[in-house]
Amino acid sequence: MATIRQLLIATLCGLLGGVLAQTDWAAQLRGEMNSTRIEEFLRILTEKPHLAGTQDGYDLAEYVRQTWVDQGLDSAHIAPYDVLLSYPDPDRPSFVALLDEYVNIFLVVL
Repeated sequence: MATIRQLLIATLCGLLGGVLAQTDWAAQLRGEMNSTRIEEFLRILTEKPHLAGTQDGYDLAEYVRQTWVDQGLDSAHIAPYDVLLSYPDPDRPSFVALLDEYVNIFLVVL
C-alpha cells in the first residue's frame, strides 16, 4: 500500500515528469497486484444479487468501503443520491427484442 500512497503523492505534486518514472511506477504497481486477492474480491462482490437501492446493495457498498479503508485508504465515504430505478417484476418480466430489417426477432432478453 505504501507504493500506492507514494504514487498518489508524487502524481499530485507533479513529480512524475518523465516517461521513465511513469514506467517504473507502473511496474511497481503491477508487482503489487495479486490475482488471488482480486479473484476472491470479485467472488465476494458477485456471490449474491445486489439491486441498487436495496439493503443488499448498501451492504455491498459498505463492504467495498470498509475493504478500502482496511487496505490503507485514509477514508472512504458512501455518497447518497436520488435516482429513479426500475426494479424487475417477476410477474411481468421486461421484454427486449432485436429485430432485423424484416422485423424478424433474432434476440430476446427477458
